[in-house]
Amino acid sequence: MFVGLMDPNDPNVYEWKKAKNHIQMLGYWADGNCGIMTWCPCGEDLIQEVVDGTRYYTCEQYKYDSVLHVRKRWDTAIEEEVLRLKDENEAHTKKICELGAELHLAKRKAEREAIGEEVEKLKEENAEQAKKLHELGVQHEKTINDVRELWDSILNLSCGCSNCKDEVKKTVGVFGL
Repeated sequence: MFVGLMDPNDPNVYEWKKAKNHIQMLGYWADGNCGIMTWCPCGEDLIQEVVDGTRYYTCEQYKYDSVLHVRKRWDTAIEEEVLRLKDENEAHTKKICELGAELHLAKRKAEREAIGEEVEKLKEENAEQAKKLHELGVQHEKTINDVRELWDSILNLSCGCSNCKDEVKKTVGVFGL
């Protein structure tokens, strides 16, 4: 009998649904019977009651059917809840450590990318400076050639004797040429 393929016209459909609901209720009861429960699998809220000095979490329906309804000692529920919270805390701590490590790696990666971008920017600036330096070098060579031509023309204007050339050198000055 597979409940998933029920024929709505089958006369046993009511018993099947009842059996399915009963099995689900047992699963809910087994799954929910850990730690401090706030409701019974039947859907009722749990109340706290004290019997002979012992506290219990109890379903109102427990007195009619003790199999499917919850009655749990308060101290046992607290102990289970503390253990569950301890395990949950350890899992969260582990996750926080993992996320911290991922964050550290992400920061390092971002720093490396920022440094890489800065290096590229500096390379571009260096290329521009090299281009300007080359242009200045070309201008410098042109200026030196102009000064040489001017010097040669000044020397050619003199009569050509060594006394005149020396006198022109003294008057105009030597530019290291």
